[in-house]
Amino acid sequence: VMDRQEKLDVLSEKTENLRSQ
Repeated sequence: VMDRQEKLDVLSEKTENLRSQ
């Protein structure tokens, strides 16, 4: 479960970064 949450967190960060660009 934690692994999944971490993956989601990373995905969220990546999406935010992409949106920022």
